[in-house]
Amino acid sequence: MPQMTRDTHSNSGVPWRSLDELAGMADFKQSLKSEFPAGAAWLDEVESGSTTLRRRRFMQLMGASFGVAGLTNCGRQPVEKIVPYVEQPENLLPGDPSYYASAVSFRGHARGILVKSDMGRPTKIEGNPDHPSSLGATDAQGQAAVLDLYDPDRARAVKQGANPSTWSAFENAHRVRRELHKQNGGSGYAVLIEPTTSPTLQRLLAELLVEMPRARIYQHTPYSLRAPEVLADFSKADVIVSMGEDFLADHPESLRFARQFAERRRAGGDVSRLYVIESTWSLTGAMADHRLLVKPSRIAQLARNSSDPHTTAESDFFKMLAAEPKSANKIVRGDGPAIGQAVPPTLTDFPDLASLSDAISAGEIETLVILGGNPAYTAAGPVDFAAALRNVDFTAHLASHENETSALCEWRLPETHFLETWGDIRSFEGRATVQQPLIEPLYLGRSAVQILAPDRQPRDLVRETYQQTGAIGDAFETLWRTMLRDGITPPDYQLPAAAVPYLTSKSPAPPPEPAEIELITIPSPHVSAGEFANNGWMQELPQPFTKLVWDNAALVAPAFAKRHDLENGDVIAIRKSNSPEIEAPVWILPGQADGTITAHLGYGRERAGELGTGVGFDAFPLTGRSGETIIRKTGRKHKLISTQNHSSMEGRELIWRLTAADAAKGDFPNRPPAVPEITLYTDPKAMLNGRHAWAMSIDLSTCIGCNACITACQAENNIPVVGKSEVARGREMHWIRLDRYFIGDDENDPALVHQPVTCQHCEQAPCEVVCPVEATVHTADGINAMVYNRCVGTRYCSNNCPYKVRRFNFFDYRTKSLKSDPRSLQANPDVTVRGRGVMEKCSYCIQRIQRAVIGADRDNRRVRDGEILTACQQACPAQAIIFGDLKTNGSKVSVLRNGVTAYSLLGNLNTRPRTTYLAKIVNPHV
Repeated sequence: MPQMTRDTHSNSGVPWRSLDELAGMADFKQSLKSEFPAGAAWLDEVESGSTTLRRRRFMQLMGASFGVAGLTNCGRQPVEKIVPYVEQPENLLPGDPSYYASAVSFRGHARGILVKSDMGRPTKIEGNPDHPSSLGATDAQGQAAVLDLYDPDRARAVKQGANPSTWSAFENAHRVRRELHKQNGGSGYAVLIEPTTSPTLQRLLAELLVEMPRARIYQHTPYSLRAPEVLADFSKADVIVSMGEDFLADHPESLRFARQFAERRRAGGDVSRLYVIESTWSLTGAMADHRLLVKPSRIAQLARNSSDPHTTAESDFFKMLAAEPKSANKIVRGDGPAIGQAVPPTLTDFPDLASLSDAISAGEIETLVILGGNPAYTAAGPVDFAAALRNVDFTAHLASHENETSALCEWRLPETHFLETWGDIRSFEGRATVQQPLIEPLYLGRSAVQILAPDRQPRDLVRETYQQTGAIGDAFETLWRTMLRDGITPPDYQLPAAAVPYLTSKSPAPPPEPAEIELITIPSPHVSAGEFANNGWMQELPQPFTKLVWDNAALVAPAFAKRHDLENGDVIAIRKSNSPEIEAPVWILPGQADGTITAHLGYGRERAGELGTGVGFDAFPLTGRSGETIIRKTGRKHKLISTQNHSSMEGRELIWRLTAADAAKGDFPNRPPAVPEITLYTDPKAMLNGRHAWAMSIDLSTCIGCNACITACQAENNIPVVGKSEVARGREMHWIRLDRYFIGDDENDPALVHQPVTCQHCEQAPCEVVCPVEATVHTADGINAMVYNRCVGTRYCSNNCPYKVRRFNFFDYRTKSLKSDPRSLQANPDVTVRGRGVMEKCSYCIQRIQRAVIGADRDNRRVRDGEILTACQQACPAQAIIFGDLKTNGSKVSVLRNGVTAYSLLGNLNTRPRTTYLAKIVNPHV
């Protein structure tokens, strides 16, 4: 049955992080007697092996930062010989990074990025502030894309079957096949692509069909494609209604949408109101002022006819929506947006994988070239593409890794990373970005355009696309340089449309039929549909709502679990009436629609690499199938690792939540305890004795919980991944954690608040007074700094930290053969790599601070407000994090710090944090 809509009028109710905490606050407090969760010291491997086996498995599961090497205070570094340049390369100054504009693909569309290059190696991805789809921000996957470049499990060479081969051997074999097919106009020849907006790739596909008119092009994606739409501007919306769409995360323009949405959610402004109808938690639903929780089939019914409510919750929801002022600007997502500019279609639209499988079964396909993707794994359940693929005479697969599809193909071709080659891609609104290489291919890879045009260089192919506009000579060179510099075509630049035949008009998928149990299969928020399965940053990043790591689970509501006698970790078998049975562990999630099961895709990979193979369960066999969902208990348990209770602050009040109406009236109930006026410490003003006074402000009203800040910090500060078993012990190394709190009744759709927590950089820091070797010290500028080569690992500082934000290297989280691991190339040379036995934590990105201070001193000026962006701040799409100098008159951070909704975490402890928060503002209908 549908559950009650959220009541956000009240500020009452103690925030809770998990069902265990809600069940018994007092008992729960007693169980958390240390900084790490009680009873979480087990390892998955304890039951199956000895200590030796456990340590070996632990080393196998070490995260993607294993190979990161650099300065350390502990252990001898391997001998490395330095060979000087015969001639200093142009524009390469040691210690001074370069930045290049490019784009990363999201659902086939461009998100503009700036890639940092240190001495010729890409180390960090940032958003391009000049690109309309990113506006300077990134998401967690965009940050993690640089790690995939150095993945040692990437495909390294051409293979014919399991045997090593060469590109020339493949090209000769492929050329022979094409010549044979040309004799009958290309009949029997097919190309399978992922949907793309690349103008160059689309042009080459059009040329292929001119050369072979009877050839066929198919496309496959595990994602729902976005049809052309009116591009909404959420900064102009007074009322937003989302019907089953996660526009803050699952849209090519979600970074732009998040920025616009946040503009109208800040305290002191005209706050917009968000209504959400959904079945399982999404980043958009977590920000809702009113959230109606129903089954997926009911969402489809309500989208067609909202005037026929079935429950009191539905009736109340739509009565509030109808009472909104007629003059209010309204955006409805999932049922046709109302504000914005129409977007032209740019994404390819060819027959799908089911059509290809049917053509193969009919004997119509003799040669198949697959450019990217992993269709044998991501095919919808009813489509047995793996079986069909075995019936094709000549198959070739271009992929970054030898995956489930590669294993079924005759030719296995290594694909270049987008940072290794030339390419191009369009944003959702149609403007193009040139992807330029920052490094020579690490392996013998090639791109999709090179497969279609093997006799031409990728750079020349891309340039030819943009020369079609008629610009020649100096005019074209100026245009080309502008595109490379800005990362996007000029607003008035128009590319000619590629004449690609065989386009189809797909009818929308039929709405789901009502059933007792409805299954929801959606891409993982971190590993997507399996593309990031071998990326340790993504596997160890706690998922936004469950906080699970290194796993996926069948998410169910508390009432559903009670009805079926289920507990966390119980393994159930799930099947559709016409599908195979899969087994999955259960995770009970408040805020899940009763009668539904959510399964994240992208796990259960059989050929994903060392880190991703065998992690989680594969839900793809259940996708695309109709019929009743049936479950049964298997009687077995699976140990799921969730960080939701790690680093608990003993149930103290940490969230301040206000209504927009109260804030507008100047009424601020439930204000957290303030800093005591009487103190035995030094006068706080005396602490501002440096040239600068660095501080940070975090706005809970605009934080959408996307986790981009965590991954950006990890990439910037060389933070290691430790593996599932170490996370189970509470030993994750992230310098930022994103706490998730529920407020309200666990069975009646509680509200949800995200809170980023990092080192608070206390002016009166409890960690500093207990360190016996002064490894943690206070700088004159107000930063709580770590002197790594002093630390002896007593961990007194961690025990004395009330915020539990310090991390300890229990092991040396690096490989023993540093030279052989290409992941060491990702390390930021400006940041020390810590060794075993060292405490570490947030430094406010002190390396960025010092670079800006030195630059300002060189120019004989002060650091400008906003000149320094910490890694977390720069990545945040909602601009929820602000950093600056309290000694700069009118600095944004000082204004926010003195705002009426500002507060300190645990301010009553008199630690006087330099990091402060702004209250969470909600705007319920009154």
